[in-house]
Amino acid sequence: MNKIADILGARFVETITTDQDPVSQCCSVLKARGFLLEDESELQYETEHIYLSDNSHANDALYLDKLLRETDIGHIFSDDASSLHGRYQKGYVPVPLKRWEVIITGTITEEKLLHIFSQHTRGETGNIADWSKCAGREVFESLKIRNHGTKVEVDFLDSYISRLVKTLNAIGITTTYSCDGNYKDNTRNQGDTFGFVQLRCVYDSAWLALIMERFIPSYMDLANTWEISELPKIVNVLKIGSNEKDPLNLYCEIQKVADILYRNRIGLRICKGDFFKNLLFQEYPMGINGINVMKADFLRVMNTQYEKII
Repeated sequence: MNKIADILGARFVETITTDQDPVSQCCSVLKARGFLLEDESELQYETEHIYLSDNSHANDALYLDKLLRETDIGHIFSDDASSLHGRYQKGYVPVPLKRWEVIITGTITEEKLLHIFSQHTRGETGNIADWSKCAGREVFESLKIRNHGTKVEVDFLDSYISRLVKTLNAIGITTTYSCDGNYKDNTRNQGDTFGFVQLRCVYDSAWLALIMERFIPSYMDLANTWEISELPKIVNVLKIGSNEKDPLNLYCEIQKVADILYRNRIGLRICKGDFFKNLLFQEYPMGINGINVMKADFLRVMNTQYEKII
């Protein structure tokens, strides 16, 4: 990392872990980096243990084990029971998804947590969609019945956007590309957009637009710009921008939005299912026009269950 990245990363880690005990600090950083942990929404949740959620990609356990061992914080796989210990590598065949526990055996320091948060070696670039492939009946029907979007490996994702990407997929919105703005590599001028998440199709985009407009405001006021927008020749994107040159507040707001959505993921999945089962398939127009038409259809079938959630 360069000096800008070191300073920003250290400030970010300090901000999200203030007044926490070491184990809670570790949990906060793991969540911020995009590792999905079990919480009270899951039947097996235990307050005294840390487990990866079954919403995680299977390879996340391997990658986290690698990071915990690099920092001497702990491990996931036992030394004598798993030949997978230390075997994380790009393109590795995923391990069977089990209930993986985070075992803490060493000291937890801010320097170690910054190392875990800042590690990133590749991008989520393998599935960039275009309009001709993403808005057909097959996609529409799959969105109606699927609780979860694509499970993306943490190592695919930029550090500051990873938690949001993992959360969007956990509530049933499929993403295909993302970027946190790469502030760590560039100086930015005021008004720049610091990050975006590319969405699979108009159906995902309209559903997310409705969530951002009607659900999030009931929990918090957004200080930054969250906008469903268009990029030429590809599907819609969620653009997240700031008028400040310093992106720290923006990145902290991304964490808060992701936390709200993930804590309410079960209710939002139910709500999405209710909405889509009352919608008939049609070829919505491309871009913002299609999103607006579909949002209007959503609102026409909105029922009391959604109102209960918010």
